[in-house]
Amino acid sequence: RSNAPAGPYSRRELVDDWEAVLREANVRRAHRIGCGLGGCVALAAARHTSRAASLTLIGTPISGTEFDPSDLRADPADTDALRASTTALLSTAFCEAQPEVVDQIVDWRSEEDATPTAQQAQQAALDGVDAEPLYELTTPALVVTGGEDSVVDSEVSQRLADDLPRGEVRAFPEAGHLLTVERSAVLH
Repeated sequence: RSNAPAGPYSRRELVDDWEAVLREANVRRAHRIGCGLGGCVALAAARHTSRAASLTLIGTPISGTEFDPSDLRADPADTDALRASTTALLSTAFCEAQPEVVDQIVDWRSEEDATPTAQQAQQAALDGVDAEPLYELTTPALVVTGGEDSVVDSEVSQRLADDLPRGEVRAFPEAGHLLTVERSAVLH
């Protein structure tokens, strides 16, 4: 429920925001978990600060060119667009087995999703992202990927884990981009 200043946002600003939260909470180091853009911010935080104790990178690209936001974008005022976006981010099997969860996510997104303008400002933080050289990032990292992820290909996630000196991958071949929803019990 923090403010949403006009963008575009930079990864450095987002890392600074994270550090401000840690300072306010009087926490020196924390385990950093990031999904998509949040994973890119976690990588930047690990590169620029010593405050990340470990990283969990979920659906995180190595570069901005390996991130396809088209399934993420939907106007929160357009329920049909939200439903299409949500089902594109989940596996078909999950949508068929748990339509009530899909309905709940659509309802939540209609109230909480960023506006199209804010979505563009967030996307700007991914422009020009290049996490290389990954061999410099020695923070322990767990890379989590869904085999049906339409936003970040699972091969990109595997390459990310392989290129991090202390990286390991956990793949869920049958899950989509929202694998934190689909596999919440396992990831908890």
